[in-house]
Amino acid sequence: VGDGGDVVGCAAKIVGLQRPGQWLDPGPFGCLGVGPSFAIAAKLLRPADRVLLIAGDGAFGLNGMEMETAVRFKLPMTVVIGNDGGWGQIRNPQLSFFGAERQVATSLPYTRFDQMVEALGGKGVHVTEPSALRPALERAMGSEDITCINVVLDPGAYRRTGQVSMAI
Repeated sequence: VGDGGDVVGCAAKIVGLQRPGQWLDPGPFGCLGVGPSFAIAAKLLRPADRVLLIAGDGAFGLNGMEMETAVRFKLPMTVVIGNDGGWGQIRNPQLSFFGAERQVATSLPYTRFDQMVEALGGKGVHVTEPSALRPALERAMGSEDITCINVVLDPGAYRRTGQVSMAI
């Protein structure tokens, strides 16, 4: 499941899909914040399959409390949040076109969503180094827990490289 802007574009390119029907996202110009609900629905429809939600911090912030529903109903899933502290898909063009002095309403705090999910009864992992992501993801995907992996991203990486995947 994908939810967000730039992070979904990246995820759609790197997540290995084996068959039709394995990927859900809101589509172009779709509604942000649907990821947690999509992930819960996917788990209910395919209880034997492992569910992975990849979301941006802005999108997850809209409905992340739905992780309480996943915990309450014991619906194991892994949530990976690309946390760049902002609405990156809007911020980056603003910076490119107008400069930092005219960047408007695109900053978000680096919310510790991992701690939020822990407070709800799930597991949380805070990733600040790229080398820590794979082991955290392997542990989470191999468990029967509701796990949130909150990955701190470099907000400038997209502009420097032109590729979202380089930010991870």
